[in-house]
Amino acid sequence: MNKIRYLIISLVLMLLVTSWSPSLVTTGWAAGEAAPAAASTPITLTITNPLPKATTVTLTGAKPYTINVPQGATITKTIDPGKYKYSYLGCLNKAKKGNLKTKGTTAALKIAPCKMAMWTFFNADKSQPYTLRLNGWVDYFVTVGPGQVLRFSFVADTYQATEKACGDTYDHPWKVKGKKAWIVYACK
Repeated sequence: MNKIRYLIISLVLMLLVTSWSPSLVTTGWAAGEAAPAAASTPITLTITNPLPKATTVTLTGAKPYTINVPQGATITKTIDPGKYKYSYLGCLNKAKKGNLKTKGTTAALKIAPCKMAMWTFFNADKSQPYTLRLNGWVDYFVTVGPGQVLRFSFVADTYQATEKACGDTYDHPWKVKGKKAWIVYACK
């Protein structure tokens, strides 16, 4: 009987010692919840705009923000902590929206670039330049000097084109896409 009594007392003492020990006490946060200190830390937002035009990013959520982003720029803005939804007009004025994803105290929004067309022009005329004006979401004006070969990058889109070659002017709609090469024939 002494052995059983000794075993019971030993188990009770072990239970008391292990349950009282401060080294076994842990604190944690439920999944998806941030610690109070992190909830008050501002978020550093980086926005990258590869578009050939400026755009405005609107954030709705914990606090509303309207952020102007110049063409080809990367800007950094400090915003209040919380969850946000973003919206902006992307390439060819197509509306884009979604949820802003944050990692700790940072967030990044990369605006999708435009699909580009790469065109090469050869002006075979030795005396007069060739000019091309494209009017659309983005406007372009290019000149190819006599005997020159030049490559241009345009946003893929349909433009109203005005071409000037050999003293003549041609106006027409022009669908610009892909990779192409053009020869401007010599004047007669």
